[in-house]
Parts: sequence; C-alpha cells; structure tokens
Amino acid sequence: MVSEDPTTPGTYDVEINLEWSNLRGKVELRPYLVRAERGSSDGDYATRSNVRLADGKIYTILIDSSEREERAFIDGEEMSFSQSAHLPDGEKLYYLDFRNESRPKLWINSDNPRITDVLQRDGSVGAGPRMRDVILDQISYGIWTQLIVRAACAIDYEGEVDYEWQRTVIQSFGRQLYEVEDVTEAALRLRDEIKDSKKLPHLIQRIDNELQEFINPRSQLINLMEEGLQI
Repeated sequence: MVSEDPTTPGTYDVEINLEWSNLRGKVELRPYLVRAERGSSDGDYATRSNVRLADGKIYTILIDSSEREERAFIDGEEMSFSQSAHLPDGEKLYYLDFRNESRPKLWINSDNPRITDVLQRDGSVGAGPRMRDVILDQISYGIWTQLIVRAACAIDYEGEVDYEWQRTVIQSFGRQLYEVEDVTEAALRLRDEIKDSKKLPHLIQRIDNELQEFINPRSQLINLMEEGLQI
C-alpha cells in the first residue's frame, strides 16, 4: 500500500524491501491504482472494491549474488532463421546459441511474424499480452532446461564451473533440486547425477518439477483462458 484514500494526482514514493535469500531469477514490480471502496452504481468506472483502475510501468529486478562482480545474462535477438547459416533449418521458434560458451545467446525466429508481433506486445491484460506470456513461458522452459543441463555438465570435481552464467544457474536451482543450503554440495550432487545414466532420468524429472514451480505456466494459461479465448 503506497497511499490510502484520499489521493491526489502527483508522485508517490515507496520503499519495498525484498529478501534476497527468498528470491531468484527476476522480480517484476508494477504499481496499480486500486479502488479501495465500492463506488456508486450511477456510472462510476469499475465500481467494485479492490478492482484495478490503472497500472504503471513494470520494473524488473534481476536477482544476483552479492559477491558477483558483473551481471551474467543472456542476450536475445530476432533473426530470420531461413536467412542465417548458423541457425537451424525449419520453422523453429527459438534457438539457444552456445558458440560462445561464456555468453549464450537466444535467437527468436522472425520467420514467424505473427508470433514475434505478439512477443512485442506491451501491457499485462488482454488477449495479446496473455498470449505473449504463454509463449514466453514455453520458450523459457526450454531455455532453462538447456542451461541447467549445460551447467551441470561443466561442474568440475570441486564443484566449480568456468563461467558466471553457469554459477548463476547452479545457485538458482541446485539447492532447490537437492533441498540443501550449500551450493557446492548441490553442485557436486548435480555433477554426479548428470554423469550417471541410471540417475539421469530421475534428475530430469526433478528439473521438470522445479521448472514448473519456477515458471508456473498454469497461471498464465488460466489468465489466457479468462480472457475468453475459445481453447
């Protein structure tokens, strides 16, 4: 709650404390103007209490380790796959490029203009933004799966990796996969399972469960259906 009724036009300052140890990946913050009390029924807009009247700009916070010197992230770019020799053939939606192992890059196939147009939609409500979020969930699931497996394969016998993005992935998911607090312990257990053909299927299943918790695709699908789309 930034300001209670009555409010006036202007700027309102707010300070929000986030507990770093409870967060990972990214946090999106967006201000909403909400009706606190039920309005009159003689023409007032959105008369029900607690209904959102307007929203503001989304602010994205990338959750980072306090010990890191620079932020690790993946660059993204649209490109026509049919016109690019280094990208896969066919009507792929995206491709995660590891040619530069230290800095993976995400390519979105611009040969699918209807999809790329949806991905560029702004806002948080309406059929377009809801469809955008569902598509992004699908893409992010595949990306995170690749990143976790790649990072796991790069762990050495001391639980260390070469690149910052690999450390970020292990810090973000390793402890949750094994329900331990120590990152090195999680990394060593991940290294052991990724190299063991008998343990690997169980690891993939746990990664799937963890990503479903992390991405929460069910939420975005329900939002899309609530927009009235016939699915």
